[in-house]
Amino acid sequence: MLGGSAGLAAKIARCGGKIIGLGRSETKLRRAAELGAIDVGVTSWRGAFELCEPGKPTMVLFALPVEKNIHALRELWDLRFEPWFLGRDYVISDVGSTKKGFAQVGEELAKTTEVPENTRVVFVPSHPIAGSDKSGVEFARADLFRNKLTILTPWTTAAERQEALGTMKAIPSDFSSMASHSIAGPNIDMIRRVRVFWSQVGARVLETSAEEHDQILARTSHLPNLASVLTMSVVPLDEFLFTGTGFRDVTRLSGSSPEMWVEIYSANRAAVLDALERMEEQILRWKQFLKDDDSESIINFLHETKKKRDALGS
Repeated sequence: MLGGSAGLAAKIARCGGKIIGLGRSETKLRRAAELGAIDVGVTSWRGAFELCEPGKPTMVLFALPVEKNIHALRELWDLRFEPWFLGRDYVISDVGSTKKGFAQVGEELAKTTEVPENTRVVFVPSHPIAGSDKSGVEFARADLFRNKLTILTPWTTAAERQEALGTMKAIPSDFSSMASHSIAGPNIDMIRRVRVFWSQVGARVLETSAEEHDQILARTSHLPNLASVLTMSVVPLDEFLFTGTGFRDVTRLSGSSPEMWVEIYSANRAAVLDALERMEEQILRWKQFLKDDDSESIINFLHETKKKRDALGS
């Protein structure tokens, strides 16, 4: 769905170049082409790169589940000395919901293995915070990224980001000032290409480190999904008759792909555990409020959280 949406959006935005879809299923690739998400579909790396324009920069966007993205990246890297790979500038990115694993592997490959002559490869992981509980190219939308945030993680750790940005010590809670900081370094042109791509398809773009991204997204994305799943788990089927729109709103995320989410939880388990512990602290507070029949603490808590939700907007 994300890969198809990126293809549709790139075509409408006239980002330039050919959109080549690489996958295992010829049936799904044909469907993607019928929907206009790709120009052509292929089932091999060689087939994909032989269709790339000679001498032109090439962007590779991995749109698989988190662990499969890493596996596919290693698979491509093992083929980097093949004649059809040589002689281009590549920027390699992804759309995964966790960033540290992909960023670490990219950094490891770039620092510990040889890159062919006349070939440049730069890793700029990305995470468009957009999507739905549906999967498959049939649910792709050209406007999916419009006015949505996309986070680039050209650094693996917070220390690397701090060194690149100088005086900025910690990421602001709303990310707002990050966009005003320019990135320095030898690969600035390739990082800019990824930023421009996401901007062209309608997204708001900022940069942070993979480490910080995963810590924050554990609280803002992975924990809400888990809360949705846990809410659904405590309501038996024979009580669904008594549910309303509130229950459907809260549990909508529990309908997302289990295969995708088990990889996210596994890849980001330390940060998710930290987020769960924070929620557990609040649950224990509420249990004590109720045991004590402490209406004043309850109303204060509700007012506090309502103010935060109102600040978020619709």
